[in-house]
This record gives sequence, structure tokens and C-alpha cells, in this order.
Amino acid sequence: MPRELQGCGTSAAYKRHCRKGEKPCEPCKKANSRRVARTNRIWLNTLQALADRYPEEYAEIRKEQAA
Repeated sequence: MPRELQGCGTSAAYKRHCRKGEKPCEPCKKANSRRVARTNRIWLNTLQALADRYPEEYAEIRKEQAA
């Protein structure tokens, strides 16, 4: 049995618009922006937690990345 497609205003619908070569509608763009912002926030919080837990290793990696 096929899955029911999620309607506009979801990140899944945003991806569907893009796959079809369509310009995403505003509700889908907003939903995708919220998803990206949440993902970025989680990533940055995780990175900060690792930097706090392993400050020396973090500083070394930052130095390597800057070079």
C-alpha cells in the first residue's frame, strides 16, 4: 500500500517540489527553513558540547582547520 503524501507546508513537500523541478511554495519554503534551522542548532549545540568536554582536542582541530 503506497504511503500518503504529506501536504504543502512540510519539509517532505519541499523536497518533492525540488525533485519535480518545481519552485517550492511559501509554506514549503518556511517548513524547510525551520528544519534547516533546527538541524543547524542541534549541530552547533553538539559541537559546543564537544568543545566543552574536550577543549584541548577541539583547539587542536580548530588550528588544523584554519591552516
